[in-house]
Amino acid sequence: MKRIILLATALTAGLSWAGAQTWDTRYGTYTLKGCYTSAGAVRCDFGYVYTQDGNQNLQVNPRLYEAVGADGKTYKAKQVSVGGQPLSTNTLSQQFYKGVSVPISVVFDAPPTATVFQVVALQDVAVNNIPVRGAAAPLPPVVKTPATTTQPAGVPTGFTMRLSNCKVTSGVYICTATLTPTR
Repeated sequence: MKRIILLATALTAGLSWAGAQTWDTRYGTYTLKGCYTSAGAVRCDFGYVYTQDGNQNLQVNPRLYEAVGADGKTYKAKQVSVGGQPLSTNTLSQQFYKGVSVPISVVFDAPPTATVFQVVALQDVAVNNIPVRGAAAPLPPVVKTPATTTQPAGVPTGFTMRLSNCKVTSGVYICTATLTPTR
């Protein structure tokens, strides 16, 4: 049990270092994955982990999701997807299990020019100052490495790296890296 708690703590800390934001609610925890423009609107992706004992069938109501833009205008959710099941305006009954992250995506009828939401309301929690990224970048092309030839003696074929003197500054690790060539 201690290993699971330690692992969960390490993973949560890792998310914090990467800039992820989390919010505790009555039944569980939301983790922001990001908000970005998508198909003429703004989509926000979250993970939701039910933290109560056992499992629970909870009601998800899209009418309870909204965002407030930088101009103060309120944008209602035009679509909510929970665990891969899309909803429109109806309430969905979703089974949640303790400790299992369920993806939640909310599409707001906000203009794709939005750069920040002052508030995003998620049923029973409001979160502030959520940045909106531009359209998702395409995946980088797959680069195939040509067949390797035998390297002349003394030419490194790779490196090993050792980090030392690591310090945290504003949530960012700054370390000294020592690279040792391998042949």
